[in-house]
Amino acid sequence: MEFNKTQTVNFTSKLSDFEVMDTEFTKCKCYALASGDNVNGSDITMQAIDKAIQRGEFYNKPIVAHLYRDENDGSWRVGGHDSKWVISNTSMEVINECIPFGTIPESSNVRKEEVLEPDGTTVNTYVVMDVILWTGRFNIMDAAYSDDVYFNQSCEISINDYHYKDNDILAIDDFTFSALCLLNKSSDSSKNIRPCFPSCRVEKIKSFSLDED
Repeated sequence: MEFNKTQTVNFTSKLSDFEVMDTEFTKCKCYALASGDNVNGSDITMQAIDKAIQRGEFYNKPIVAHLYRDENDGSWRVGGHDSKWVISNTSMEVINECIPFGTIPESSNVRKEEVLEPDGTTVNTYVVMDVILWTGRFNIMDAAYSDDVYFNQSCEISINDYHYKDNDILAIDDFTFSALCLLNKSSDSSKNIRPCFPSCRVEKIKSFSLDED
């Protein structure tokens, strides 16, 4: 089967360390994507990650989500990489239901960190960056899973160059970064949007204080 060189692949990430900048914006730490074999059957190579960081691939890209009310209980939820068909008598159109709720600024301090996954043995190298959510204009946080863990998280890329590894994993050698995407997190497996990498989620900021003598 012929492989189309330009493909969109979804990868997961997490946001943590929330810092309220003012009443409109919230600064976060984002674990955007990782190298190594993943459940999508692909591997973003470290060479591809280094090239993307060097050319500023992540700057000024959006954080998107599909925010909507649950039809059963009326609560706010986010979906996944959602789209819908709109069909009329004369046409069919695919509508992307995700809209921007934040951005990755040029001051995002893109770097790499090693993360121990929940299995206690696997270590993955993540691309980490500071991002900003527009929480004053939109009620995106009303869709949070809990007071401590808010969302699962994913990112979207388009493949520019690739090769297949011996284990039939698609190794991505170069990519264009498109967006981060908030994913719904739920204890109900039918509503939980599974992230690609197991540690990827949005977390509440951990705050500390020191008492002075």
